Amino acid sequence: MSYIKQNPTCDDVSLHRLYSCLSMDPTKMTFSKPLIAAITGKAIGAGLELALACDLRVAEIDSTLSLHKRKHCIPMMNMGTIRLPALIGLSRCFDMVLTGRELRANEALEFGLVNRVTPTGTAIGVAVKMIDAICRLPGLSALHSDRSSLLRTTSQSFMNSELTKLEFTEALNAFKNEGMKE
Repeated sequence: MSYIKQNPTCDDVSLHRLYSCLSMDPTKMTFSKPLIAAITGKAIGAGLELALACDLRVAEIDSTLSLHKRKHCIPMMNMGTIRLPALIGLSRCFDMVLTGRELRANEALEFGLVNRVTPTGTAIGVAVKMIDAICRLPGLSALHSDRSSLLRTTSQSFMNSELTKLEFTEALNAFKNEGMKE
């Protein structure tokens, strides 16, 4: 974001180039296979946005999930403003985004932010077992078809759409207008 600070009057072409580079971010890519996030410890800010890009999320009991970006005046730019409300609802999303509140794993499960809570040290193993179980199911083409349909009817369908560009533009404006003022 230092580019934005150094070029406060950057034109639309420059912004388009910057947006294109950011589209290589894994949170903005479309994957053909299901993704499972294994959360161990803290998933904060971009880490949580990366977990939101996954189909399923497994968190260890002592994990913490938060969008601390608000506490540091950093706007979400990795489709968090699109995925989070689609996943947990607008009211709970406002609770997390506007306050920067941390959720422990069990509360994240209640919110619908994670799918499973596991004992400490087991999230990766549980995620691998989930993948194995998915792979053992018959009809992988049906799985891909069903997953694709679900993604098209949810926030995932906004990949590289006007909403994604709007989130990006709003984030840039926040940096330009307020920057990292304390």
